[in-house]
Amino acid sequence: MTASQATYSAATTLSDQAGKLQVMSLGGWCRPAHQIHHFAAQHPHAITPLRGPFDWTITPFTALQACLVPGFVPQTTVLQPGRCHVSTLASGACSTTGVIFHHRLEPKFLRALGHDQLDMPIPSAPEFDAVAADARGRFAHTYRHLSQLKDHPGESLFVRWRRQGHPDEHLPSAFAGETEARVMRSLRRFLGHKRFHLLTIMTHVTPQRTDPFDDPVQSWHRRGRSLTCHLRERAGWNGDQTPNFKGDEASWDAALQQAVAHITGPSTGVRQGLARFFTGRYRSVIPPR
Repeated sequence: MTASQATYSAATTLSDQAGKLQVMSLGGWCRPAHQIHHFAAQHPHAITPLRGPFDWTITPFTALQACLVPGFVPQTTVLQPGRCHVSTLASGACSTTGVIFHHRLEPKFLRALGHDQLDMPIPSAPEFDAVAADARGRFAHTYRHLSQLKDHPGESLFVRWRRQGHPDEHLPSAFAGETEARVMRSLRRFLGHKRFHLLTIMTHVTPQRTDPFDDPVQSWHRRGRSLTCHLRERAGWNGDQTPNFKGDEASWDAALQQAVAHITGPSTGVRQGLARFFTGRYRSVIPPR
């Protein structure tokens, strides 16, 4: 086990979390992973955040679909030698799936190896292959957490961040063809059941604002187990106006609270946990199911 895998092995497993809602990021970009864990830390008796394969990647819709095909084996598919390329964001990407490993195969690392031409293949070479293998190992390790949800008897919540919608400013094709219904179908096909909800968030940034929004949720759309939220965010990390990836924790807390409050299955125990640990700071706009 690599050092990266050892770090992820500390993530909570499902077997000892009966009655708690399992929450996992479906990516887009990295923000949902940070926000899920920040939110769960405030409500440890009701929420279990799961480390997932898309936590620290950029995952366009086509890449997400590729990874949710039943029978997908990351160890033999992701970042294979000779099957990588420089993404349009200058970081390393898996040519088979389209997943962009923007943090582990960062632009600085690729430039140091002489790979500075966008969309160009990266040939197999010992120094690159070693780092790619570590990234593949971490992806495969956390992919098992996703696969375990196939047999989890309780409810799960997946969170997908579509940033400001389609087309994306930095990766115009990232969300081409994506709809909540298509993501739901891919998840149902992969998991083999319907014991999950999907929260799709699109954010609208207000520059120069530093104070939290009184009511950050602009709108909700609900269709069955699929929730879509348009969310106001301050620029940067909690309004510090920096390019920080973490985002606005107060706004995301409001969105996650309202989404989780909607999931009231009697077998999850989530309603009782939320009743004890939510402060009621935000007004819920989703009526009980």
